[in-house]
Amino acid sequence: MRAPALDPRLATLLARVWPALPGAAERATALGFRWADVSTPFVRWQGDRAIAHVGVIDLPLVVDGRRVHVGSVHAVCTDPSVRGRGHCRALLEEALAFCDARYETVVLTTLIPDLYAKFGFRPLREHGFVRSLVPSRPARSGSSWRTLSADVADDVELLRRLLAQRAPVSARVGSLEGGTVLLVALLLTWGDFSRVHHHEARAA
Repeated sequence: MRAPALDPRLATLLARVWPALPGAAERATALGFRWADVSTPFVRWQGDRAIAHVGVIDLPLVVDGRRVHVGSVHAVCTDPSVRGRGHCRALLEEALAFCDARYETVVLTTLIPDLYAKFGFRPLREHGFVRSLVPSRPARSGSSWRTLSADVADDVELLRRLLAQRAPVSARVGSLEGGTVLLVALLLTWGDFSRVHHHEARAA
């Protein structure tokens, strides 16, 4: 029997805050990208019920040409019925102490950065980079771009292989993460691999 992507009690909490997250984590696990393998959970319990959560992901990056492991704090939440009682603050302090012993840098992506300033976070501008889907060399006869599908086993295996072999897109800042975070983000955003394209000439 396959282990669940998340403790069901934790999945219940996360679903109250981000309804699509547990399903995306389960689907990623079914595809061989197990969320529980990359995220260290810090959880506050009320009896057998999870009421607050802070997760930490070990995020290998290239920053200014140097490989570093960054602590990525994510899925910070408290059950709406018990907010304002310090549960998340206590967990965040615990998670940050965990990070301080392991990482030189910690990141947290949020739409409400002012909330985390008291924990030492400072806002940084995000930049999006777009690259045209044009092969770097002429395509072989009969080859073309195609969309990968999460429902095709060969496509999933191809994506796993490419993620394991990938180089960062930039020496200034680039991810070396093994693919689980990327895949869960894809499934959360689009529900499938609809934005993942492959060209034979790229993999040759």
